[in-house]
Amino acid sequence: MDTANTTVIISLTDFVKKQLPEWYGNGVTLDLSGISLLFYPYSFFLHMPVLGRSEEKILLAKIKRQPDMGTLAEAIASKRLIKPGQDEYAMTQKIWDVFETENSPGCIAVKPIAYLENWNAVLMEKVAGKALKGFLLHPRIFFRIRDAEENLKKLLEASARWLRVFHDRVSDMQEVSFPLDDIWRDIDESLLRLERYSEGKVDIGIYRMAFEKALKKIEKQNVPIGIVHDDFHYSNILVTPEHQVCAIDNAGDYQACAYVDLATLITDPQTRSLQILTGGAFISSTFIDACKKIILQAYFGQHAYSQKVIDFFCALAILNKWSEGLARFSVQRQRRMPAFFLKRIEGYFSKLLFEYL
Repeated sequence: MDTANTTVIISLTDFVKKQLPEWYGNGVTLDLSGISLLFYPYSFFLHMPVLGRSEEKILLAKIKRQPDMGTLAEAIASKRLIKPGQDEYAMTQKIWDVFETENSPGCIAVKPIAYLENWNAVLMEKVAGKALKGFLLHPRIFFRIRDAEENLKKLLEASARWLRVFHDRVSDMQEVSFPLDDIWRDIDESLLRLERYSEGKVDIGIYRMAFEKALKKIEKQNVPIGIVHDDFHYSNILVTPEHQVCAIDNAGDYQACAYVDLATLITDPQTRSLQILTGGAFISSTFIDACKKIILQAYFGQHAYSQKVIDFFCALAILNKWSEGLARFSVQRQRRMPAFFLKRIEGYFSKLLFEYL
């Protein structure tokens, strides 16, 4: 166990151990030998196995952090992280309540246990499963094995249904005028990031003109605005052994257009590193197109929608992924991307953007 975090871990696990009978009944305790702490850029996860139940169960205490925070004590002491932690717990509870009563085949939710105020921790039950990303990037998809492709299609259909339930029953979506100011702010932030981390080698002007042209065709339309998941990619969608899907890491009470989530689900396969590095060859374009249709059909059902609006948000998702990826490469490696590689990446993303715009 990391000695820098030992005091916090002991105090938190002692509290949880005392509360277990209230949550699960007598005869239940923690397996102290199995406790572990995992580090992610924006959170710590404390894994706590539960003993004394017939089925295996692991409790997770999620504590928000910033990437520069090295210890639990630093994260807990941060006042600016308190509200995001509280918001995530409240949203996790709301999602759980909805899916407990929603009869949507193959869709489940994370079960929250408590908000631990002293540690700004969201305590929840771990969902047994693996990320949808693993099904997408499996060699069987590369080799176009039919049963693997059909299985992934079913999982994407269930994921789109999950998202629709979330937007319909959790998000309080309202049809409003197209949020031009917010959209332009997102576009300009991404373009400026591209320009900065490419050291001016990416001509952002052509992309800004393309977005401007696309926006003029849809700016009169209304779009649904409400609480969004804001990170609905395949790494945040878990698949259980029973092939149920469950989204994790919701953004709390962050509001935006619903199509931000939908576009992330649609474009995720096209913006994965393997797909980029192979020039779009890892996953076939035919299969990607089939997946798009399945996602849109599962999400909208018989409801009408504007393909141009969906395509625009897909283009915006791709632009964000491109600029964030370039920034991450530069920051993590403390150097610029080689010119030939930068050109290759731009060629891939540019082609992809103009397919949607």
